[in-house]
Amino acid sequence: MGELNGKPLTDYSSVACWMGSASTDPIRAKIRRRELVVLEAFCDYQQNDPDTIIAAARANRDVKNEYMRSLKQWVAKYAPEGRERHEAENAVRSFFIANGMRVIAKPYSDVYHRAESEIG
Repeated sequence: MGELNGKPLTDYSSVACWMGSASTDPIRAKIRRRELVVLEAFCDYQQNDPDTIIAAARANRDVKNEYMRSLKQWVAKYAPEGRERHEAENAVRSFFIANGMRVIAKPYSDVYHRAESEIG
């Protein structure tokens, strides 16, 4: 398992909360353990530990929104196009959601435009 600042990632309360949200489903729990690598990389990019990120996001909506914007920039560097990028982004979003954050994702542009053309 990964570490930040010499502390196991799973020792952070925000990570424990996130991991616990998948504890009733063994398949989801296995996936979540793989997602720890993604979360560790995101925290390294932010130069902050997970608890500090969540505390700052809870304290200020603009800070949370900035984390979500920076997620897009980070994931473009972290993963190539396609499924790996999508799953990495979802892993970080799920971390925020499990810790009580409201996270809204815009629909993919090709789905959005297709839906418009089908309507009109």
